[in-house]
Amino acid sequence: MLNTQKMIFKLLKEDNLMPPNTTKILQVDSNPYISGNPVKANNSSRLFVDRMDIVELIKSNLTYNIYQKPALFLYGRRCVGKSSVLLSLHKLLEKQYIPSCIDFLDPIYGESQPSFCYYLSKVICDSLNERGFSNENPTSVSFQNSPFTILDSWLDKTEELLEKENRLVIICFDEYEKMEECIQNGSLTTAILNQLRNIIQHRKYFVVLISGTNEFSELKINWSDYLINTKLIKIGYLSKDDARTLITNPIDDFTLNYKGGQDGETVNQIINLTNCQPYLTQAVCFELVNYLNSQCRKEACIEDVDLAAQKVLGSANAYFDYIWNIECTDEEKEFLHKMIKNVYGEGNEREIDSLLRKDIIEKVDGVYKFKVELVKMWIKKNSP
Repeated sequence: MLNTQKMIFKLLKEDNLMPPNTTKILQVDSNPYISGNPVKANNSSRLFVDRMDIVELIKSNLTYNIYQKPALFLYGRRCVGKSSVLLSLHKLLEKQYIPSCIDFLDPIYGESQPSFCYYLSKVICDSLNERGFSNENPTSVSFQNSPFTILDSWLDKTEELLEKENRLVIICFDEYEKMEECIQNGSLTTAILNQLRNIIQHRKYFVVLISGTNEFSELKINWSDYLINTKLIKIGYLSKDDARTLITNPIDDFTLNYKGGQDGETVNQIINLTNCQPYLTQAVCFELVNYLNSQCRKEACIEDVDLAAQKVLGSANAYFDYIWNIECTDEEKEFLHKMIKNVYGEGNEREIDSLLRKDIIEKVDGVYKFKVELVKMWIKKNSP
């Protein structure tokens, strides 16, 4: 791609068609930003930013009481980096800790209770073997008649190995709400949750960590009855300092410049539009790099950021649509429309409390406003 850009650059320069003040082609072979997929920790990349505080919170809850470790609940709204944290734990925690991650978006875990128990043991076994253990999990057939008995027996043997090496397995359930859906449709039962409670209470070398976008109170099952002694760890938006690092210095030798520098108006415009929401910050930067590459330019200005933001309203439509059509009730939509028109009044406490909890609005100097300007822009454009 870079060679093609250099050829275009040369032809435009020879024909005096280069944009003004363009002196050098943008030296980015491929776009460093990741728009949509989880970001994994990498030594040469700063795309995974401002999450070590979350990792430290997880670790501190694993060490403060060796005999009664709490279950952990990594909670945050959509696309704030929960999955990225889970996928990076194996690199960011000491070797004493062995993360084993189960993504409940994968239907294999919810097909049946034997399937759940088999794949749970397999994921843990694979994680152990990657750390140098010699461990085998039972065959899938062996789980068919008495899945929990087989799983419990296997956990006993596995704990003996962990005790010898003083290791701790962190069983991570990402998108835990999907587990409830499987229970509601009958493919799983609450026996699964009883199994998790048993692990929490009686397994010294195992810790249960769940991750999701809904608090227990938002779901039908009383999760607090099963996930006892649960410690909430909330993950939110990036700090402004970390957002600036992500925008201006995501990888080594990143040569995109911003008019005004790191603290200038162009970078500030990205922060103003996204409020440092991780996914949207990456999405704007992703579109910005693509656009400037197509223009053979290496410096971004506010107009370029605004153009990239307009592209994000389309490319990130699924994100905005989820907020509007899944997270918002009709009453909340009506309230947001009134906010856009600046005609809302008192008496909307229920809607306000819900929208605040969902991080859709915030209160600044006594006034309610959209937490993310891009969300407001999308609603105005798609639901006038």
